Amino acid sequence: MTIRKCLFFLFITLSVSLLYAEEINDPLLYSDVNADGIVNILDLVFVASQFGEDIPKDQFPNSDVNQDGRVDILDLTLIASHFGKYSGFPLKLTDVSLDSTIQNVQLPILVEFESKYCFYCFLMRPTVARIAYEFRDVFHVGKLEVNENPLKPAEYNIRGTPTYLLFYKGEVIETIEGVVPRQKLIDRILLALASVINEPLE
Repeated sequence: MTIRKCLFFLFITLSVSLLYAEEINDPLLYSDVNADGIVNILDLVFVASQFGEDIPKDQFPNSDVNQDGRVDILDLTLIASHFGKYSGFPLKLTDVSLDSTIQNVQLPILVEFESKYCFYCFLMRPTVARIAYEFRDVFHVGKLEVNENPLKPAEYNIRGTPTYLLFYKGEVIETIEGVVPRQKLIDRILLALASVINEPLE
């Protein structure tokens, strides 16, 4: 009987937590249809291809940007209004794309070198995701999986995961290794940026 009560209490607690969990509710997140971190022509093309089609909603969960059950001019308008903006999703980087990304992004970029087998990377994932969203107007965040992309970790002498390299104008300005508390990670990033950027950071 005690176990049943515990399980019932756990079920109720979990249900209430899910119902009242604080969600990030920003239209910009939904505008990034292909989830590449940037609202760009690919998102517009994808939604346009679905435009006016009578397709079940579960077949285009990302195309229905305003979540009204259909893909229409309102979805295209919403995406167009955010066109070219970084959404706050960490960018998925590779050995091939890393150099062009750090050279072409307008803002500084924090690159996390991670491993899918790394427990500490798993622990940091929610922290990194939240920082990427909260500071999307200050710096971008990217992730590079070291097992699938061994060249760049070797080039930057990455000795373990997670390791964070902060790039500004293509150059590394800060290296942070291991599990770091959220506020300490933010403080180190902003301090490094403040040393190279004259404008005040928030």
